[in-house]
Amino acid sequence: MTNGKPVTIYTTHACKWCRVAKAYMKDNDIDYTEVDIIRDTEARRQMVLMTGQYGVPVLKIGPRAMVGWDEKEFRRLYELKPKR
Repeated sequence: MTNGKPVTIYTTHACKWCRVAKAYMKDNDIDYTEVDIIRDTEARRQMVLMTGQYGVPVLKIGPRAMVGWDEKEFRRLYELKPKR
């Protein structure tokens, strides 16, 4: 279910909500790139510059960023139709 917007998920291995977000992507056939901010310090720096925060998950959907996991907000940014 790709709409053309690239999705990047900034994560850590211990983050419960990161796992929830990745499971949602898998369950809905949404392609994404995962970036572990513990292993990739440059990506962590970019994430902080983008959001002003160190918390994960951060999802970059096209040019927009979302801090934390919120399915409704993700669907809005990714431009998915609301579930009925």
